[in-house]
Amino acid sequence: MAFCLLFGLRPAAAETIADEGMAREYCDSVTLDRIEGIWEFPDDDTHVLIRTADDSVNDYEIIILSSADCRLTPGKRIGTVNETAQSGTYDLSLCRQLVKGILTDPDKCVATLKDAEGSLLFKPRKFKISLRAMSLLPNFWRRLRFNITDPRAEIPQGMIRIYPRPYGSRTQQKIYL
Repeated sequence: MAFCLLFGLRPAAAETIADEGMAREYCDSVTLDRIEGIWEFPDDDTHVLIRTADDSVNDYEIIILSSADCRLTPGKRIGTVNETAQSGTYDLSLCRQLVKGILTDPDKCVATLKDAEGSLLFKPRKFKISLRAMSLLPNFWRRLRFNITDPRAEIPQGMIRIYPRPYGSRTQQKIYL
């Protein structure tokens, strides 16, 4: 790592980063892309590092730094992020299951980077079932229409940037001449 710091080179992605201190050192030692850095899943109390994958320009990996879930081991790769043609939009894949110590069942979603707010918002795939009014018991379904609303469901799910600080949170410093 010291060699990389001295010459400004990107450390090999194969190097294991297993805690937030090592992740900060990594972030300080390389030129980061927009999406790279330390992120938090606020609902799961989990911190991850997003960094460039080995020998890649547009692919990133998601590495666990800390988690309230004891099944997630720091330093373990739990997902990938790939750039898309639209700037600030990424194809994100996260593993959903841990089977015999191996992360499996990756699921994909679209992630949108909001630089100024320091957030990465997710749009999951949707599965929609609709019944046609002319098919099964149309009078029953017309009478049974009801809505359940949950204000929390309207809040977009995503991650919050921890390090480096979000661009929008940087305060302007006065420069005296």
